[in-house]
Amino acid sequence: MKQFKWVFILAAAAAVLLVIFLFVDSRAQKQKEREAIGGPQQLISFDSTTTERITLDNDEGHYEFGWNAAQGRWEVISEDKFIVNSYAIAAICNYICDLSSEKTVSFNCENPDVYGFDHAVTLKVYTTETGE
Repeated sequence: MKQFKWVFILAAAAAVLLVIFLFVDSRAQKQKEREAIGGPQQLISFDSTTTERITLDNDEGHYEFGWNAAQGRWEVISEDKFIVNSYAIAAICNYICDLSSEKTVSFNCENPDVYGFDHAVTLKVYTTETGE
């Protein structure tokens, strides 16, 4: 009878340890999933040398820049004509060509203005590979 009592105690202890292990493992798995969702993610990836046109829409208006291959510089092709800094446009191409987020924030918000989305800026880059 004593031997049966010890077997029962060991079986109960093993069952309790198994339940604890499964509970801790499931919590760790959920934590990893949450970190993967909120972690950095690749947003855009393309070869910056294939960029042929960039459009910028903001509160001040619509601007369109095109690459002039013959002269090797960026030019304004929208209605507003002004001298453009080719280095600034090239920097935009270089920075946006391999864009990734530092942290992904998920929210269900009725007022996105809190996050700075009330005055959005749209930047479109057109490449020779895809045309968009």
